[in-house]
Formats: sequence, structure tokens, C-alpha cells
Amino acid sequence: MNTHVKTGRYKSPKSPNPLPFNWLMPASSAGPCSRTFQASIKEREDKCPFDHISAYKVRESRENIESMISTVTEIIDVVSSGEIHSPPLLLGSCTSEDKAIWLKALPRNLAQELGYNLIPAVGALAVEGVPEPAINGFIQSIKEKVCQLLKDCDALQAATSRSINGEYALMKAGRSDMLRICKDALRIEDQASLFCQHHGVL
Repeated sequence: MNTHVKTGRYKSPKSPNPLPFNWLMPASSAGPCSRTFQASIKEREDKCPFDHISAYKVRESRENIESMISTVTEIIDVVSSGEIHSPPLLLGSCTSEDKAIWLKALPRNLAQELGYNLIPAVGALAVEGVPEPAINGFIQSIKEKVCQLLKDCDALQAATSRSINGEYALMKAGRSDMLRICKDALRIEDQASLFCQHHGVL
């Protein structure tokens, strides 16, 4: 946790650095995961804004994304083996019985993780003393990657909405799209963590 030596001249920001609700694209042209991302940003700002610390949420977001990666990896192992397990196996955050349901929800859950936790936490780092120009510059630097990830999540959500069998085939071939979007999200989180560390708040 970052600590600041306060003097009579130092004054902490009173409110987090807000992020525009439609900071990526108009809601009318966004897919379901992109809309979830934007709605999650608004929910964070309206219901639970960061008012004095936020960098801890960057760390928590990493843990959440790594948990998703771990679950997908365990699912890949089970799918690739072709074995049927009774009773069902526990696979991280799901079981071998409900893995299809969990996977179908993953793209939207990943978008929610970025929209409710990671991006707002970075945007609010002014409450920990990080200069707002640096925050805005960093967000601008990752904006394209976040936008592309949300588009990929939308595409994957559409591709698996009826059947997960195509994703299972990719898993068996070592080319899981679910694992790819999770790793893309982790790379964005890595950049956010490095930004926080550079400014001494993580």
C-alpha cells in the first residue's frame, strides 16, 4: 500500500478521476461484452467509487484474471483427455459438469472484470497521488488494446452462444480462444501493474 507524507501544502484529491461512460464506443454499436464493460464502469462510478485508495484493486484484478486462466487451463486438460468423470471434477471456478455454462459466460465476465475493477482502479489513482496527466496518458496508451479485447470477447460470445463444441475442438488442437482472451486481459493488467509500481502505489 502506498503511504504519503502529508504536509500542510499537500492535499489529496477529493474524488477519483472519472472515466466517461462511453469511453470506447457508442453503446448503440457495441456488442454485449462491450456494453457490459461500459455498464460496469458506470456502476462502479455510481455505486462504489474509489475515494481514497484504488491500486489494491489492480492487484485483485490480476488475481481474478489468473483464476480465470487457471480454470480454462483445467478445462482444456479435461476436454483434451476425452474422459467422462462421475462424480464431476472440480475445475477451478466450475466443475466438469457445468464447464460449458462457465465458458459461455467467460467473455462477458472478463469484460465486467475490466470495467468494474481494473480500468476504474487505474482511472482513480489520483486519490493516491498519481498525477492525472500521467493517468490519462496511460489509459490512452492501452485504449486500443482494451477495445480490441472487447471486440474479441463479443465475437467469442456470439460464436459460443449456441454451442461450445467449436471451442472444445480448438482446445484439443491447442488453440483455445477462451485462453487467448484471458491472456490478452492479463497482458493489459501487467501494464497497469507496472504503471502503478512506477508511481509507487503498488
